[in-house]
Amino acid sequence: MGGDQLSFLPPEPPAAKLTARQTEALFHIGKTHPIDNETLGAFLHSRRRALRGHGGHALDDRCQYCTSEGTAMGRRLRELGYVRWKRGHGWYIPGVATEGNTSTGYDPATAPFPDGF
Repeated sequence: MGGDQLSFLPPEPPAAKLTARQTEALFHIGKTHPIDNETLGAFLHSRRRALRGHGGHALDDRCQYCTSEGTAMGRRLRELGYVRWKRGHGWYIPGVATEGNTSTGYDPATAPFPDGF
């Protein structure tokens, strides 16, 4: 039987290659969006503490670097095409409804499977 079993999957575009840190930030944005820069930075700092056992701080704490680190991560994910920024709200994943914001009409329970599945 020739060929790879996964050959039916489309190739991953180069921009989709995220670091573990970027991937976790993207999942966190997806769970909590819209999310502001300071809150995203606090998540990244709490992740650092959890992984290293030192540095960073608890998720509910804030420091002088939270906003700048959250801004940098959000901008990078936006450059890669994963998130967008809405002034007054924060980072969000386009096309995914949030609690209290169902204007996109996206419902994961009834959404069709992506092409290729």
